[in-house]
Amino acid sequence: MDALADLLLRLREAKQFLDAGEDPLVCSFGALAAVINFVASQPDVLRLSLLEPLYQLLNAVGDSVEGGRPPLLFARLSAGKRPSGQSFDSVRAAVAIAVEVLMTRGGKSRKGAGAFVARLGDIAGLKRPDGKPISCNNACNWRDRSKDTSDVVCDLRREFEPVVLSNSASSPAEAEKHARMCVQLVQDWGF
Repeated sequence: MDALADLLLRLREAKQFLDAGEDPLVCSFGALAAVINFVASQPDVLRLSLLEPLYQLLNAVGDSVEGGRPPLLFARLSAGKRPSGQSFDSVRAAVAIAVEVLMTRGGKSRKGAGAFVARLGDIAGLKRPDGKPISCNNACNWRDRSKDTSDVVCDLRREFEPVVLSNSASSPAEAEKHARMCVQLVQDWGF
């Protein structure tokens, strides 16, 4: 079996285990190991020692699977706080797109779209970095700021929005379906 075929097989297996309810950390460990093995099979990668950062991450995830709290993964998080910063920017972008789709394709008002997305987020258990639920105001403000080219979420939105809008929701029901897709995407990311 060639390296790419092996990678795809192992990633598919990790996803199937995850979908079956297996421990997400164990599934992630397997997927990361598969990616590292694939990259290691490429010419010059091992010779140039380019995998050290990935091996450090793999070891830290492996330690976590065994119940440890490796500093690489845990030293940066304060007790009781969720991840923030760049990882949460992706959540803001997905929420912004959901609000936009509901407004432009579903005919909802700004506030109505924000409330709908906030409700979806609440049902899905999505939280802001401070652990509080995503509110209607959060959703609306993230949508508004995502149009500001100085906001990092604007770049993420530009990347994700064509995928969501490519299916061209033409009715309120389809727009709601696309908004649900955005929230499901955020759930899949682990938020």
